[in-house]
Amino acid sequence: MDEETFWRIIDAAAGEDDHEAALELALAKLDPLAIVAFQKHLDWVAGAADRPDIVGAADIVLGGCTGVGSTDDGFYYFRLWLVAMGRASYEKVMRDADALADFAEFGAGYEQLASIAERVYEAKTGRADYPDIWEATAEPRITEYAGKPVDVKSLWEPGYMAIERARLVYPRLCAWLVERGLDY
Repeated sequence: MDEETFWRIIDAAAGEDDHEAALELALAKLDPLAIVAFQKHLDWVAGAADRPDIVGAADIVLGGCTGVGSTDDGFYYFRLWLVAMGRASYEKVMRDADALADFAEFGAGYEQLASIAERVYEAKTGRADYPDIWEATAEPRITEYAGKPVDVKSLWEPGYMAIERARLVYPRLCAWLVERGLDY
């Protein structure tokens, strides 16, 4: 699946009230291998946002990535939410993590995107061989996105950044918190 097709599917669902159902309908129209390729692309694009600057911004807005529990899962679901917001929003945050201040709120409930392709694949084919097909499907690996490497491992410890540094690195996000009566 090419990048344009992936984002066309994501962007079409981003404007829908029931984002998950819209994605399921769009994926159900694809052939089974394209469904698997969509998931691979989703994994890689979400993985591209696993960067220290994005982790830091998420730490501020989610209070240590506690939107879904204080685990790495919380940050993974945050990255799925970021992708689900559509290409323009995703790329804006990838260029400047402090741009998260432009969002009124941060979504929860996007953890189902992690397995959406598998569910649609199995419903369409009636087969439970998705993991085998996923492993066997040759899809070019994305090595960078928005000019930054994808495989950067996060050096961020939630709650670790000093308040003074957070205010310097993420001035808009810290102001966003203050506007809501919160502080970092």
